[in-house]
Amino acid sequence: MIIGLTVLKNATEMGYPWVESLLSVADICDHIHVGEGYSTDDTWPVLQRLSEGRLHGKLSISRLDWPQMETGFAIGAATNDALAHVRHLGGKVLYVQADELWHPDNLPELVRMAQEDYDTYTFPFLHLEHNCQVIQEGSGYCFAIRMIANKPEITSHRDAWTFEGGKKNLTVMSLPHPVVHCNYCFWDNIPIKKMVQAREFYSDLGHYQKAAEDALKLYESADEVPEMFLRRESPFEDHLPPIFLPMIGERKYYVREDLLT
Repeated sequence: MIIGLTVLKNATEMGYPWVESLLSVADICDHIHVGEGYSTDDTWPVLQRLSEGRLHGKLSISRLDWPQMETGFAIGAATNDALAHVRHLGGKVLYVQADELWHPDNLPELVRMAQEDYDTYTFPFLHLEHNCQVIQEGSGYCFAIRMIANKPEITSHRDAWTFEGGKKNLTVMSLPHPVVHCNYCFWDNIPIKKMVQAREFYSDLGHYQKAAEDALKLYESADEVPEMFLRRESPFEDHLPPIFLPMIGERKYYVREDLLT
């Protein structure tokens, strides 16, 4: 069994391609669980529609009022809470953060690896930003654990960038495509995402506050949308799942109606 897992809070407003993220792995998941943080945007009603439509019979949802914690630890706490809701299912858990995209060519490999006797699986990442036009500078990691044996001793590490507690790890040095971290991709969402990160998740880290202020200043002072955010093609398009390609060049993330039914 493979259980897809993600946590969400105001994911649409922050510009996470979260519906595409979930659906990029849905075909190989026997079950998908979402930990939802009492969003005030359309995240919750969209989840309800997915439950009744595209992911009917496969999706379960739990809700948690995310705690106020520094250094992003609230994301880790939400991840561990979501994990607690699927511990009884056993199998392997495929953790998909809301701004991460898996190419369909990778899925057969995930199914094969899930049958092997490892506690954790570490995968290569490609961090993109600005309409998937450039590689993110200073991304912090090139590999991270994204699949785990469903054991209570294996838990989220810090802000859920990876996991800890496993004894036997497989580092996957190559996949048909790396996991794509689609970070700060949509022009209209970037200042919102950075302000929320600085205010709610990383209030103790001053560089998040400065990044938020700089992003807002750039956004408000721009006479027009920078050309790169309007390009309808990406130089990294081969690594992106086809389900995401219609969003390239959109100013703001929105949930496409065709993905819900």
